[in-house]
Amino acid sequence: MVFKRSPNVGDTIWSWGSTLKKGCRTYSPRFMFGTDHANNTGTELSKIRRVCLTPEEQSAFFETTAIEVFVLALGTD
Repeated sequence: MVFKRSPNVGDTIWSWGSTLKKGCRTYSPRFMFGTDHANNTGTELSKIRRVCLTPEEQSAFFETTAIEVFVLALGTD
């Protein structure tokens, strides 16, 4: 639903793992890890790691998307 209205946004918080996987495969890995509260971090990390995403898809959640969004440069001062 979110991607249909705003194609650059993906929210994983309190999403089912199967929904997350389907969204990632349907809309490409345009998700970025986030949580609504620090106490939920472990739950959200576990969900992403358990839904059988490819290493590239997991990388998008944990680093690639953030680098692209925030234009971070790796390996520079």
